[in-house]
Amino acid sequence: VRHNFIQSTDNAISLFEAMLQGVLNITESSYGFMAEVINNNSFPEMHIRAIIDNNWDETAVAAIRKQIEEGLIFNDPNALYAYVLKNNSHIIINDVPFHPDRFNQLEVPHTQLKRFMGIPVNTVEGNLIGIIGVANKESEYV
Repeated sequence: VRHNFIQSTDNAISLFEAMLQGVLNITESSYGFMAEVINNNSFPEMHIRAIIDNNWDETAVAAIRKQIEEGLIFNDPNALYAYVLKNNSHIIINDVPFHPDRFNQLEVPHTQLKRFMGIPVNTVEGNLIGIIGVANKESEYV
């Protein structure tokens, strides 16, 4: 990844996608996102830097890249990722459709979440600056 960052003449989305694909490989997940957290006066927003669903076709990939380039933002306080935003702590849900909190699904079409793991990305001081979310591993997250 470091080599790609230094040598890259491509856009930032490709770099984030490469990093995210590495995370998906390590966690054995088929879906994921990387987002920068921007605090505003109300609820923090997630500015999406990459989304991958290994089940999408080229048309869906192109559509989501266009949305990211135009500024794709997630800011639903009742969504799965909101726990990470509110608590600056990870969350693992291995039964998303049946979870008692009934979180809202992500605002990404064509992706049905079965399992989800949200991970905060912090500065050394502990400030939340990003979130990595992965989903749909065949076995449970631990």
